[in-house]
Amino acid sequence: MEFVTFKVRASLPERPFRLPPLERRKGRIDECIKGRRPAFSVLKKKCVPFTVYDRLKLFPAARMPGRPSSKKKSPPSSSVRTAALGG
Repeated sequence: MEFVTFKVRASLPERPFRLPPLERRKGRIDECIKGRRPAFSVLKKKCVPFTVYDRLKLFPAARMPGRPSSKKKSPPSSSVRTAALGG
């Protein structure tokens, strides 16, 4: 009895994945608002109204009022900003 094992490994050439920078343009954040809807807040343990933004209308460095979810101790008057890269 003879056992033969073959192992084949194939791979494609690796290409670095890079997101292109978004085009630089000015805009107003209120033009990006799609509407408001209730969503559950873990901090308040109830549904509260949230602003919904149209992500296709957002532009680089757009400032939105609110606190980043990862920084719970930031002041209530803080804001978040979009990055310069798409995605």
